[in-house]
Amino acid sequence: MKKIKHKLKILFFVWLIAELLAFYAVAKMIGILYTIVLLLLLMIGGMILLRKAGFDRFKTMQEKLNTGQPLDPAKMPNVTKIFSGLLLVIPGFISSLIGLALLIPNVSRGLFNWFIRWATRRPSTKTAEKNTSTGRVIDSDVIENKRHDDKDQ
Repeated sequence: MKKIKHKLKILFFVWLIAELLAFYAVAKMIGILYTIVLLLLLMIGGMILLRKAGFDRFKTMQEKLNTGQPLDPAKMPNVTKIFSGLLLVIPGFISSLIGLALLIPNVSRGLFNWFIRWATRRPSTKTAEKNTSTGRVIDSDVIENKRHDDKDQ
């Protein structure tokens, strides 16, 4: 778990540096005022998209995943619109570019198919072995233990 947290911290730091570099590059090309206006427009567009797509559909998808029910591919565009809106609301050009890419049907369909494969995969035997203390699983039954006193016999 510590390795995952460490990797996430590094990934966040790299993403932050990349966003700052992208902001600097765009500001150098079109000017700081236009850059800020463009970021604000992207954020407003993300809010409109989120409002249009609705979080209720996202909650429904989460409930279906938790109960093991299959997801409906027909509702996939709404889910990707939610993720796209979230990425657009985050101030930054890289996250906005990814959010805009999710609005392209082929990209969103490919991402949805990848997510379905990832969400429904079963843990490998190596993962199961790592979760046990000895690496072996012992199948057994629980037998109720009754205590008998010597006086009862």
